[in-house]
Amino acid sequence: MNNEIESIVEEVVDKKDEITIDLKENTSIVFSKEKKSKEKKSNEVSSVVSKEATEKTKVKVSEKEKEKNKKKKWYQKFKIPKALTIIVGILLICIFLTWIIPHEGYFKVEDSSGNIIHQQYSELYPDGIQPGDINWFDSTPFGLNFVSDYWYMPGGGMDPRYGFFDTIEVIIAGFLGAAGVIFFVFAIGAFIEVMMSSGTLEKGVGALENKLKGKEIILIPILFTLFALGGTTYGMQEETIGFFPIIIPFLLIAGFDSMTGFLVIVMGSTTGIAASTVNPFSVTVYADAMANSGADYVTTASSSMGMGGRFAIFALFTIIGGSIITFYAARVKKDKSHSLLADQYEDDLKWARDQYGGIDEHAEYKKMSKRQVIAIWIFGGTFLLMVIGMMPWGDWFGFDSSTAPDGFAIFSSLFFGSAMIGTWYYIQLIFLFLIMTIILGIIFKMNGKDISKTMIRGAKFMLSVAIIIGVARAISYVLIYSGLADTIVVSLLSSIGDVSPIAFSIIVFPIFLILGAFITSTSGLASAVGGIMGTFISGIAVNSSDPQATADALIIGTMLAYTLATGIMNMWSPTNGLLLAQAEAGHLDYPKVFKPLFSYAILITILSFLVIPGVTALSM
Repeated sequence: MNNEIESIVEEVVDKKDEITIDLKENTSIVFSKEKKSKEKKSNEVSSVVSKEATEKTKVKVSEKEKEKNKKKKWYQKFKIPKALTIIVGILLICIFLTWIIPHEGYFKVEDSSGNIIHQQYSELYPDGIQPGDINWFDSTPFGLNFVSDYWYMPGGGMDPRYGFFDTIEVIIAGFLGAAGVIFFVFAIGAFIEVMMSSGTLEKGVGALENKLKGKEIILIPILFTLFALGGTTYGMQEETIGFFPIIIPFLLIAGFDSMTGFLVIVMGSTTGIAASTVNPFSVTVYADAMANSGADYVTTASSSMGMGGRFAIFALFTIIGGSIITFYAARVKKDKSHSLLADQYEDDLKWARDQYGGIDEHAEYKKMSKRQVIAIWIFGGTFLLMVIGMMPWGDWFGFDSSTAPDGFAIFSSLFFGSAMIGTWYYIQLIFLFLIMTIILGIIFKMNGKDISKTMIRGAKFMLSVAIIIGVARAISYVLIYSGLADTIVVSLLSSIGDVSPIAFSIIVFPIFLILGAFITSTSGLASAVGGIMGTFISGIAVNSSDPQATADALIIGTMLAYTLATGIMNMWSPTNGLLLAQAEAGHLDYPKVFKPLFSYAILITILSFLVIPGVTALSM
């Protein structure tokens, strides 16, 4: 038997200079090509030789790579830049476009007949208030708060062009406009860090793994549906940032990959945004912008119009998206070679375990203490309360702060002052997470100094995410406040002519796709173009036999086209700074997540061209 083994080894040695077989008791057998014999030596020596050989091999590989790179064409050497570089580059392009595309400016846009679509600033404020007189913290009539319109307007509103020296100013405006989101991201980071540092999440993951015992796949469609519900009800997107450092590591430890967790969150939430049913930041803002345009036949525009069709589309898209990601996750769990990130799986798994305090999959399961059980419930309850606070309960049940049920109103007022549950925004969410962070610190017996240090460490983790969000917001401001967005919409719509509601709804869909690529804020885009759309809808309806019925069908069709387009572009577009921030929070590079997101967006786009005419036809 030994002779047979030696003959096999000799054949192998003929092809290689030397092979080493490690044995027990710190010994190894080395077969060399020169002697074709075996000799024993200490592993201590072989380890040194191995180290030196490895270093030499690395040098040789490095030299070979350099030679290969020299032979590559310029386009083969190109690497997609980092997220922040992409965002700044797009911003500079948009600033350049304000010089090469003729436009009148935000407050004076005319159609092909010379009619003014958007009023001038003096007409919006008949008392003679000038842009520079508006308080920085005044709520603007276009739904963009925190800073006045004047800050964003090049030349104080007199010149519709931005100069490259305006870049810094508009980036600062972006940070001011995104201040709520940025501080919310910091608060999320602090909240998660307190839980991570206590080791509670480590045991929580172990408890869930112990309970599921190989049935982890059921989590994928459940999580996808939950994020889709968040997207369709209140436009859940910025709020997902806190889930990336929790869900992605957990799914990695459960046997999936980083891409599974990332797609569950992003595809789920953006599917819901695309199929918005009652999303106040999408359908409500769009409908209100049309109604407030003052155009005939559109003053009755409401987000409740066409809701049945949007619910059906939401159900369809959620089933399709959930099935796709579940199929992918099942394949990855069975065989890691099917992962889109197979080359970095081991590194990702190590990162995931480090996230949960060095969790060991082979370690014996340990039950959580009473303090940790309480902390887990508070942790999950905080995220649940965030969702409840953001959902538009008043719109659903027809009440506001003055007519809300007594118990509901008292609970809201007692804990959150005038911000009734269902009307929460980032200020309330920041307060919620900061308070809960302090409560968790007290539960874990942390003193004030330790709590503050942990919170700062968590905020630092989210710093790159916050920077990307702030810079990305500037892109929308350049396009909206220079007037480019309105000019593009007017020029495209003016060439459509007198068409049927079905044809018009289909035509405006790609127009919204184009605009959605640059203005990724659903409420910002709706505020910018809703009034213009109302004017064109009125112009088409007046020539029909039943103007009101035609206008209603157009409202429903264009509202659906708008929500689908903005949701689709938020799925994959690099101009969506939040998407790049999500990739950063998920420990992933945008180029690697682009392919699956873009492929899914193409599928939803094709389906949209089918459902838009169907829903519009049913509304006629």
